[in-house]
Order: sequence, then C-alpha cells, then structure tokens
Amino acid sequence: MAINRIAACCLLVVLFTVPAFSQRTAETSGVQTSRLLQLLTGQRTNDDNNDAYATGERSAEDRWQYLEWDEAEPDYVSTYEIVVERYITRTRTEEVARLHTTDNTPRVQIQPLLVPGNYRYKVISYDLLGLSGVESDWAPFVIYRAYQPEIHRTVTATQTQELYLEDENTGTFVIEGRNLFELQKDERDVMFTDYQLVNEHSGRIVPVAQVLSHDDDNARVQLSFNRERLSKGEWHVVAVDASGLKSAPDENSRITVRLRKWLDVNISLGYAPPFTVFESIDNFGLPLSPVGLLARVTFFPLKYYWGYLGIGVNAHYAYMMGGTARRDGNRLRGHLMETYCNIAYQLPLLKRRARFEAHAGIGFLFLYNYTFAFGNTYTSTSFNAARFSFDIGGAFQWYFTSRLYGEFNVDFVFAPKSGDIQFGMIIPSISIGWQL
Repeated sequence: MAINRIAACCLLVVLFTVPAFSQRTAETSGVQTSRLLQLLTGQRTNDDNNDAYATGERSAEDRWQYLEWDEAEPDYVSTYEIVVERYITRTRTEEVARLHTTDNTPRVQIQPLLVPGNYRYKVISYDLLGLSGVESDWAPFVIYRAYQPEIHRTVTATQTQELYLEDENTGTFVIEGRNLFELQKDERDVMFTDYQLVNEHSGRIVPVAQVLSHDDDNARVQLSFNRERLSKGEWHVVAVDASGLKSAPDENSRITVRLRKWLDVNISLGYAPPFTVFESIDNFGLPLSPVGLLARVTFFPLKYYWGYLGIGVNAHYAYMMGGTARRDGNRLRGHLMETYCNIAYQLPLLKRRARFEAHAGIGFLFLYNYTFAFGNTYTSTSFNAARFSFDIGGAFQWYFTSRLYGEFNVDFVFAPKSGDIQFGMIIPSISIGWQL
C-alpha cells in the first residue's frame, strides 16, 4: 500500500508539472528570425541554358541557402519547423517549403534549393514534449541570381585610360565585358549590377552616379562618376553583381587619375577699399578710403579630392582719410600698408570652373605719414607705426579660361591694441587673376 501511495503521488506531480512546464516553454521561448546566411543561387554564368537549375549542377550551391535565427530559450526547445513562402506579387504569397530541424540548432539548410526571387519565412518552435510553442513573425529575404561580372576594357571619354582633373570632362567611362547588368531598380530585383571606382592604394570607394547607357547583351555600359570626389592615383572600375560577386581589379579595369600640374600658382591684383569697423587713433572718427589696392599670390602644392591646401602672401595698400564736419573740420590723413602670410584652402566647384577659398594668417600693419589737421590752422607732425595683426578671409573665383579668372575677396583685419593703436577693418576686393 505504501508503494502504491508513493506512485500515486508521483503521478499527480507529473500531471501538474507537465502543463506548467509546457506553458512556460511557450511563453519564454523567444524565437527571433535574423538572417539568411547565403542569399546566393544560380550558376555563375550569363547563359540561362547553363543555369544550375537547368543542369542540376549544384555542388557549389549546396553550401548556400541557409537560414539562421536567434533563440532566447534554447533549453526548452526540441525542434523547429520553418515555413517558407514566395511572393507572387507584392501582396500575394504561396508556400514553397516546410522544413524541420532534427534538434534545437537554430539553423537549417533549404532543400531543395529555391529559385531566385523574393521570399519570407517564419519559425515555429516545439517544446520538449513535441508541442508547438512560439511562432515568430514573418521575415523577408531575397535569393539573388549570381553572375560573375567581367571587365575586358575600360576607357574615358577621350578613349584613353587616363583622366586629368583640370580638364573639362564629365567623369564618364565606358566599360566592356560580360555580365554587366543595369542598376537595381527596386528592392525586388534579383539580378542587377552595381558599379564603383576603387582606389588601388587607399581602398576608397566612389559609387557610380548614373548609368548613361546599357546594351541588350550586357556587354557594354557607359557610366558617370562624380569627378569632384576623385583624387590623383590609380583607380579600378569594379562591377559587383547582386550576389556580391566582383570583377577582378586588373589592367583592363584600371583608370589613372592625374594632374597636369602638381602646383597651382594664383596671382591676382584688384581694387580693395577698406572699411574701418573700429579704431583708436585719438578717436578722430572712423577712417575710410576710396583708394585701395590688393595683391595676392597663393601656392597650392597639395591637391586632394576634398580640396587644395597651400600658402599665400597678401599685400594691401590704402590711403586713409578720417574726420567729419561735426568735428569742426578736423581730419586725419595717412597711408595704410599691410602684408600677411596665410594658410589657404581651396575647393573646386562646378566642374572646376569656380573655386571657393578660405584663408587665415598673421602679418604686420604699417601706418606711414599719418597727420592730424585741426581746421585750417594746425597740422601735426607725421606719425609712423608698425603693429602685429591678423587676417582671416574668403574668396570666390570664376575661371573664364583655364588660366584667367575673376575674384571677389573679403578679408577681416585685426590689429590688437598696442599703445594708442587698435584697428579692425573689413576689406572687400574685386580682382583679376592669372594661374601659372
């Protein structure tokens, strides 16, 4: 009797434990679909007659088409069931596969292999008693048709493999080869090709801006790249198919980007009347000048795709006048001279027809033969001084030819107070320039 009572108690424990355990499994088993390990399928060829689905040659494809997901509570899962559906239209689907795992490994290979297309799948977990538990949300995936792109010839608009940054060109290239498809039109495309320029040394990538033309044989395509992003060096045009297969970077795909000149020297001369913002020369009124000249020489030896770096020298002269009628005819006269050594940055714009420049530097401000006149009765002795000063400014240049340009420049000059002198001026200028 004692044994029978013990057995009955154990049976009651099992009967009450099993539903509770099964319920906990369904609540805590967090199936999270995550990714398709390989989204590749199809023979790497451009001939559909040699496609893997037509010939049955699937030795390479046997390593593809794996689904993998994350499981929050793997200890409470015995097996999984995976339901795969294919999109017939954007809203209609049909079931094409129902897969099962043999254990709780969150990974399964799709067999038989699916043809390229747009799919979705969900995962159903089964607990240790073989009861279905958590069912995941649908997760979309795409199976792409894989083709190995090949590039046999690459030329620029001038029918060479060289591109000069200073020249007038649109950054277009013509490539010939095999399996060169059009760009992806939407997310449902399963067969397309992306194109990019890859720097041979740095690995920097410039994506294609536009496909200008494409032939029906997928053997010739004309591409346009943003030439403003190119820098001197060796580049390769690389074609990347939908599955990630890339063309080989070799001599057939090479483009050499050069500079006709390693150094740009810009020389300009123009009209530059200064406008005094503040000054402290005995508070004689803000000086102004209708007469001013600005000469600039700038050297740009460092040229990159993001702009040019260089150094420059500015020299400015103005005849200064100050004083007003409300000062009883008192007036100031003198010569202002400045010279600065600047660090300059220049950004080519609009296919290098225009350029923006920013510069800043240090230098000296000179006052020569400054005199004060008190009415018509007295004129002071001349005053001369030299002061340390700062310059910061910007310029816009427009090239009429490859050498001749017009320039609008604005500088702010500041001389810290030293003794009785403090200056702050804005100096706009309009100049004509020549590039050596």
